[in-house]
Amino acid sequence: MAIRTLALPSSIASILSRHVYIPQATASSSSLETSSLPAPDTDGMVHLPVGAGPTGGSPGLQDCIACGLRHVDPDYVNLCLIPREMIQEMVSSVVDPLDLHRAASVSSTFKELVTSVLYARLTASLVEKGFSDPRGFLKFIYRHKIYIAGPGLLPILFPDCPRIPEFETRVELHSPDCATSVTELTAVLLGDGFKSSDVYEGRVCLLGLFNNDLRYPHFGRTVKKVLRFTKDRAAGGERIVVLVFISSSAQTGFLSVVEYPTTLFMIAVDGISLHIVYPALTGIRRGLINMPFPKTLVSFHTPPFFNALQPFFDLQENLISWPEFRFHICDQNASCPLRVRCLSDNRSIILPCSVDHPFMRMRQDPFVAWMLRCAGSCMNNMPFPDQEVHYKGRYIASDLHVADA
Repeated sequence: MAIRTLALPSSIASILSRHVYIPQATASSSSLETSSLPAPDTDGMVHLPVGAGPTGGSPGLQDCIACGLRHVDPDYVNLCLIPREMIQEMVSSVVDPLDLHRAASVSSTFKELVTSVLYARLTASLVEKGFSDPRGFLKFIYRHKIYIAGPGLLPILFPDCPRIPEFETRVELHSPDCATSVTELTAVLLGDGFKSSDVYEGRVCLLGLFNNDLRYPHFGRTVKKVLRFTKDRAAGGERIVVLVFISSSAQTGFLSVVEYPTTLFMIAVDGISLHIVYPALTGIRRGLINMPFPKTLVSFHTPPFFNALQPFFDLQENLISWPEFRFHICDQNASCPLRVRCLSDNRSIILPCSVDHPFMRMRQDPFVAWMLRCAGSCMNNMPFPDQEVHYKGRYIASDLHVADA
């Protein structure tokens, strides 16, 4: 299979250019024939033969739009002639989720490699956090519409991001209010060596957990109950904590994902795919702070872990703080907090992250829509002068409609 290097993400194309030598040639080179596969030379590069392109007896020859002649196109590479190990190494080195998404759309080979890279990162994280059978656990949460979400997934997308201890030892699961799902999830966790620690129920108890322990201010409008499981890690003596946020909706657990204090945390794994809810921000290491507006000293305080994230991620209170969004149309741009979003609006990025992805029966997700809690921070560029502006977050499912107080 042949692809244009220009179709590859810039990070992969730059790595390819450092490791693969593509010979230049003119029309006179068309008589050169070779059938040998390339091998690494003494300089550590793979040297592709002249004519190592996609089609014909001289497969590298392409009609040049500029000169009208046929000659080798140096931007046209036969994927089959590059060792698979080299391609896998290139994909593994990508630390930009947008580049991973672009790579997955280049070809089935790249999609398979992107899947294997994300799956390796995800399963390694789950094993590190005490799950003995990560593949089985991912299949389980897919069947029961449970999501793994939150800051613990940041190293999956950004392997070079700073490690924050409280996130490294915590797994956050978002489950619908389904007795069967919760019971079976409890059995799976207990069978994996976790111990049931606490049950948080009631508004006062939940607010204490969210505000004091997790430092997620204003979080939990759609959460009915929280189950806490713990497990002592064999090496290092650190305690792993699994928090199960049980939604007020019996149809979905996704609504609490969009309640996180920043869009940077709004990433979720459904078992076979990784969802990046605000890719235009998260993909370039940005996060919109999701706090109520207009803000007051009582209602707004910055969580302490934001300081640890700031050197690596750009967190802002207003979308217009970034120049390219300064003149966006409110309620229209997918990154605008005033925009009512839903899971089926094709504004999220979905990356395959499980080797079982092609074999799992696709499920029908329920209708879910939301408006961010920080909606009031962005209302300067409304498309109509007298358009009504909602200042509060809204969370909608087929069986639930909740607004911020």
